[in-house]
Amino acid sequence: MIGHFHALLGFALSPIDNYILSGTGTNRMVRSTSGTSGFVNIDTNNIMTSGFVARWCNDLFLLGGNAFGYSANGINIIESPQSKVLFTNNVYDFIYSQNGFYLAGGYGGSYSIACSSDGKNWAGCNNYLNIYCLSFINVNGTIWCLGQGNTDTVLTTSDGVNFTKRGKVSNTWSDQVCFGGDYHNGTIVIAGEGTRTLSWSTDGGTTWYGNKTIFSTRGRDVKYVPFLDRWIAVGYGTNNIAISTDNTGTSWTGLGSVVFAGGGNYVIPASDKVLITGIALASGDNTVAYSTTGTDWTGLGQTVFLNNGQKGTFNRLPGIATAVPMWNFLGDSITIQRKWTNPLAKFQQIYNTNYGVSGHTSTNLLTLLNSGTFPSKKSSDEYVFVSIGTNDVRTNVSLSTFTSNINAIIAKLVSMGYDYSNIILPTIYYLSDYGNGNFALLQSYNSMISGKWSSLSMVIQPDVYTYMANNGGGSLLSDGIHPTDAGGLVIANYYNSIL
Repeated sequence: MIGHFHALLGFALSPIDNYILSGTGTNRMVRSTSGTSGFVNIDTNNIMTSGFVARWCNDLFLLGGNAFGYSANGINIIESPQSKVLFTNNVYDFIYSQNGFYLAGGYGGSYSIACSSDGKNWAGCNNYLNIYCLSFINVNGTIWCLGQGNTDTVLTTSDGVNFTKRGKVSNTWSDQVCFGGDYHNGTIVIAGEGTRTLSWSTDGGTTWYGNKTIFSTRGRDVKYVPFLDRWIAVGYGTNNIAISTDNTGTSWTGLGSVVFAGGGNYVIPASDKVLITGIALASGDNTVAYSTTGTDWTGLGQTVFLNNGQKGTFNRLPGIATAVPMWNFLGDSITIQRKWTNPLAKFQQIYNTNYGVSGHTSTNLLTLLNSGTFPSKKSSDEYVFVSIGTNDVRTNVSLSTFTSNINAIIAKLVSMGYDYSNIILPTIYYLSDYGNGNFALLQSYNSMISGKWSSLSMVIQPDVYTYMANNGGGSLLSDGIHPTDAGGLVIANYYNSIL
């Protein structure tokens, strides 16, 4: 096994505002430092195909959709080891309790709620909400779990282990739901679907009041907004936005349906503005809007999410942050398909950036490095993978040209700040389709790699070809070239076992 460790690197940062929103369409998870423009996709490795929640919890951004993970900096996402295992459909919310535990709510699989001690590694808690757990509220240290169940739409817990069934808050039959809510100054307000779409309690959840006049179809979320000293709610029906008339959250004014064509989904309070997300039904509709007054709203069209915006979070990062190791992947279509890079990053719990380009040969990769597209080594960069050569074989590039290119690639990376021990140069993947090349040419490439570089002990040189040949061979490939999902997992497991 090649020994290494992930160093935690402390460095000073100026405080910075982070607005992270989830949604569906072209983007699944985006970040902005203003909340009004400049939203950038942060799920660059396509961990998720849909996004439903972004939450700042204790010292991590917890991010979820059909998969889930975490981020310490709001820029790079690490997929959690239990992603797509505990919840086989979607994750809808996270929360951190001051009592020292994290909860995740979702749908699919054996659990509707999962728990964690660090926000990174998770175990199933229970399935009392046997359909969905959609949202959490912290009520003086007791976590309220909201969702949909046959007998209950609310559970409560103070330790993340023992849960109390609370029945149905604003709902009166089994297919109705509590979607979201908040707690402030003795008042709990919940948005849902049923007899009432907006409900509130001022006695700790014993007695409930509410109505179905503000949201005639369903209430989706409600939050107390400190800088306004008012509550903002969103939903579907007669209105898609409402604002409380005072700070108690018990009296409301509807603001109509001018912002979202399909209804409002979520409220994100920040320090000087409040964001809301919703559903677009046609081109030009809004999926995100913001306000500094709570009554006048500016829509951002579909510039952030094409289809709909979901949950989001605001945080001003502290002055000290922790750098998680970054692994960079250079290569061709087998790299950019991420069938082995994403599972490996999940196993290793590291950030990763994928620079693979379909069709690239060693000549193309050298050109990319000389163009400045690939940045010089940063303090958090731990490894760079040079997974190239498949297309050289298939286009019958001579051994001498391939060798010259590999020498130049290694030299270039060293000039960019990488030590030889940071560079991983695997043998060429197992192939059964050699294109215009042949097996003998592939063997000559691999002999050069393992012979020269291993003998000099200069770069890390895994023999991925032999491992694939001995653990499935052609059955790992979809077309004689590219790994299947199972094949990608075999490659990832191999790298994980030696790094």
